[in-house]
Amino acid sequence: MGWLNHFFMGKKGIAREVISKDKRIASWEKLLSNHPKREELCNHFSGRNINNALRDFDATLRVLGEIEALIPPDLIDIDQEEKLEKDVLKDLELLRDSVGIRDLSETIAEEKRRKDLLVQLFREIHDVLKAELHLIRLIRERPPNVKNLLSHLFVLIFNKEHMLYELFRKELYDEDALHLHEEIWQLAKAIILQEEIKEEEETDEEKFAREMLAEMGDAESRHEYRKLGEGIFCKLAEMAGAPLKMGEDITEGIRKMEGLMKNDAILYKIIKRLKRKYNDTIIRATMLAFRKAYDLNHFEDLESEFAT
Repeated sequence: MGWLNHFFMGKKGIAREVISKDKRIASWEKLLSNHPKREELCNHFSGRNINNALRDFDATLRVLGEIEALIPPDLIDIDQEEKLEKDVLKDLELLRDSVGIRDLSETIAEEKRRKDLLVQLFREIHDVLKAELHLIRLIRERPPNVKNLLSHLFVLIFNKEHMLYELFRKELYDEDALHLHEEIWQLAKAIILQEEIKEEEETDEEKFAREMLAEMGDAESRHEYRKLGEGIFCKLAEMAGAPLKMGEDITEGIRKMEGLMKNDAILYKIIKRLKRKYNDTIIRATMLAFRKAYDLNHFEDLESEFAT
């Protein structure tokens, strides 16, 4: 049985004894590197191709075998499990939807204390992979609802898995955020190896920034913090030349604004003008919250400021 099975099945210590540290890391890295190939393979039964997949079911069975082989058995397997179709479908209903996965990933990126949240992410990966393997087993029997089962499998591989691995893909991080990728990767390795994790305590400034970010990042909110975030954005945009004249490049305007945003003195001064009663600690927390909200594209709707 794979180490990810043991990790979430209450058999503490077994994974450590049965599967070496090197193999655990290798199987995890192989899962991530194999996923693009599995995405490519599952296009065989995408919505556009599913009828052809049903007509040539022998080819579909070969593709399912390739997909299954690309899930490392050292990581997870279901050899000791037997599930009825109704149980597999029930498991699918219990998985997080795309919004839930996105919210979890964004929360991990925002938080300083990430261990418990990353464990939740690993649990979701475990549940999704198990569901895929059980689906493949069911599909091979070609039941009457095989088309529906293939559609479920496609969504799991092409949609949910893709989102579950985003935090671990270095190429998806901006240069300024590469340190965050490294922090998450090292923490993930510690979880995989079942090592003791000592996380830094959150400062009052960081705690306040996290609470502020929850409101500042909500485009639908009319909370004071969201209004403050919009005010900071508009002031920075104005300093960067918004609204731009006809023919001026909007990307250049945004680049200038981002340069201003990285300047502590400029950002501090803007916040102080907007909130004269804020002390230094709250201003620094606001700077932190605003930059995180911007990096997470929470002010994307305000970029029209450059074109009006």
